[in-house]
This record gives sequence, C-alpha cells and structure tokens, in this order.
Amino acid sequence: MIEDQSPFIELVRKACAKHNVNLITPDDVKLGDGFGDEEDIEAQLRKRLRLIVEKQQIDLVLLDSDLSRSPGLRTQTEFRKAFQRIGVPVCRYRKKQTATTLALLTFMHRLASDGANAIMVPGDLAQTDEVSANSLVAWLRHISDGFKRIESELEAHKEILASSPGPAGVLAQILGHPSLAADLLGYTAQNFYFFGPAATNDKNEAARKRFATQLGYWFVNYILAFPGPLLNKPSAAAYLNITTAGMARDDVQKAIAAAQYDGPFGEIGPFYWREGLDELLEGASGDIALVKDVAGAELVRVAEGPMGLAYYCLLSREPIKAEDAAPNPDWIPSGAQLARIKQEDLDQLGPMLNI
Repeated sequence: MIEDQSPFIELVRKACAKHNVNLITPDDVKLGDGFGDEEDIEAQLRKRLRLIVEKQQIDLVLLDSDLSRSPGLRTQTEFRKAFQRIGVPVCRYRKKQTATTLALLTFMHRLASDGANAIMVPGDLAQTDEVSANSLVAWLRHISDGFKRIESELEAHKEILASSPGPAGVLAQILGHPSLAADLLGYTAQNFYFFGPAATNDKNEAARKRFATQLGYWFVNYILAFPGPLLNKPSAAAYLNITTAGMARDDVQKAIAAAQYDGPFGEIGPFYWREGLDELLEGASGDIALVKDVAGAELVRVAEGPMGLAYYCLLSREPIKAEDAAPNPDWIPSGAQLARIKQEDLDQLGPMLNI
C-alpha cells in the first residue's frame, strides 16, 4: 500500500488482518531511502520495486492518487509507470470521494480515459471508516484473484497468444466464449491505449504477466464497467425490461441463474451473460414474464409493454426508458450497448466535466 497518511494505512492494516492479507508499506521496506545520481530516478525506482515485489511476493498494489503530503514517496504517476513495466496490478483510489452525480460522472469518464494502468477503486470503498476499509480489502482480494485467474489461463494455454488473435480474441478464449470476440470488437477502439502495438506477440513469462495485467485493466475498467455482452444486475434488469426490485425477486433470480457469469473478476459482480439471457428468453417469446415459474403478472416494467426498450444509466445505476437516454458521448465504448446516461443529467453535468 502506497499512501502518505498513516491513519488510513492503519485503518486498512486492521482490515487486512481480518481478511488474512499481509500488508506491506514503503516504510516497511525502506522504499523512501535516498536515491543516488548514477542513473535516472525512474530506473532506480523500478529496480527497487522489482526487488520488493520478488522478495515480498507482492500480488497487488493499492496506490493513493494523491501523494503530495510525502514528497519522498515520489509521485503516483511514477509508481504507476514502474508497476506497469513490472506487470504487477495496481488499484488506484481517491479518499473520501463524494457521492454526487457529478462525482460519479467524473469517475466513469476517468475509467474510460485513464484506466489503462490501474483498476479504479469505487468511491464508496475509499472512505475513511472501518466498514468501508473492510469492504475495500474484501474487494481487493476478489480483484487479485481475477488477475491470477487471467495469468493462470495465459500460462496454461500459451497457444492463445501464439495464434495472435488480438486482445478481444485472447479474452474471449480465456472466458470460454470464443464467439464473444465479435462483441468485444466494440471495445477495441482504444486497444492501442491499453496494450500498444502487437501486444500479444511477446510470449516470454515477463511479457505474459504484463499482458495479463493489461487485459485485467481492460476487462474491469472498460468491459465490465460499461455493460454490453456482460451485464451487471441493474443493466440485466434493463435488458429484461424490469425494475431492479423485480430483478431481486427470488423467482427471477432462480430463472436467470444459469446466465450468471463465473469467470475472472466475477466475485465483484454479480454479472450475467447477455447471450445467456437471450437463450432464456428464446423459449418465452422474448418476455421474462413468460419464463416458467416466474410470477410475470407481478413484474413492473421500466418501458411500456413487455417488448419496451430500456437502458442502464451509468449515473443512477438503474434501468431507464429509452426515450430518457441521451446519445452516448464518444468516450463510452460502442460495445457498451446497454450503457447510457439520462439526457437531463448529461445536459446539466456534461459541460462540467474537466476534459
């Protein structure tokens, strides 16, 4: 954990102890000791971090976005660049983020435009209280497990990289859905931004580790965050044209259980395969209310009629009617077919984004 305020470090350390997580800080490994002038600082920092990662067997880095209170720690940008070269996943946070709609819009824009070298920690997990710290550490364990699963799949199936199918093809095969590659093409406009040219051509162990980390960033910050082929619970409700309250009902949950995603990072969900929901609806004339054992008469629709069109609002995190949704800004990936923002919110807050 790289943080410049000791009270927050101790708060997270206590939470780590409850979750059987070993927390290492710069003070523990004397990371801030003086740097020499024999080579540039960035190279020295990278070498030190590489040795620390190897000796301490670091799985994941938790990085504060603001280290201004302790200049000796270097900057968060230097840390992100160094860990990106090493291939160790980083989770980046801002403490005490507000819960305003503008703050959430800013967070989503940051995900899309600045998510290539760290997982962005949701604001509700970066509060400075004991409950949030415990939730944060539990979430970090799931994130770490997700990266390990991706790396393990790449190690076990080196032929995936050998065939050079590009990031979309690699991820589709890792997830066991080769046909998903076509859907993921809608998220590839920024592949250069995430991976650089020919990212899948390096097949040595260090390169695979770096690629697995970049693949995890792309998957979490881009594909899972902006629903398309994989849907979070409220976006799945929008796809079914029912409210989130209806989505939470036991009969609906039982009906859609077979469509639940159980791959890397699935524990931070739940998420659902859109094609799995399609298979369920095929036998019910496209209407969840007609699925066996679902009390359809009691379901409340988002859009009028069983076939009404609804979307998932990135800000309210609720299903919204199609007529209430704005055309997507260009920073939302085209593959995010369920993701929208309410027109009234975008009109009011869009000009306030610091772009």
